[in-house]
Amino acid sequence: MIEAFTGNSTMARRQMILLVSLLFAVCVAGNSVQIAPLVVKGRVFCDACRAGFFSKSSFYLPGAKVGVQCGLSMAGRQHVTAYAEGTTGPNGEFAIAVEGQHESEHCVALLLHSVHPTCNILSQGGAFAGVGLTRHAGLANDIINTGPFAFSPSHIPSACSAELAAARLDADTDGDGV
Repeated sequence: MIEAFTGNSTMARRQMILLVSLLFAVCVAGNSVQIAPLVVKGRVFCDACRAGFFSKSSFYLPGAKVGVQCGLSMAGRQHVTAYAEGTTGPNGEFAIAVEGQHESEHCVALLLHSVHPTCNILSQGGAFAGVGLTRHAGLANDIINTGPFAFSPSHIPSACSAELAAARLDADTDGDGV
């Protein structure tokens, strides 16, 4: 067998080329690069006073469902190209892995469902946010932070009146004269 590779025959050259090609193919297949998914992270809270921000009466919501959806608009219709969901942990935090690059697509993170018995209404302006799911945006890692997102209760607690009044007074005494 060694003589076949050391001779000057055309057959020996063909066998050598075949062997080198096979070794190259094995090396390339063995070193294929797996690209990690991008991870969308954020938090979900109960905006108990419907203040539009995390107030003293607010609290983080465990068990809330959050989704990430990407899509393209074609002929006036939205075509979903990626979808993933996650559930918030004990501190209202979520981390949802989304496979692939979605540079030219419109992607959003959105609230889907709250398991809280009284804080389960989607908040105005706090139920979704656009997210850029591409590594071409200068990301230092594979994590994209978004949110926070909020659900609201159907009934506002009575303590919220005093809390929001105090927040307005604090805002008025910030020294800007307004």
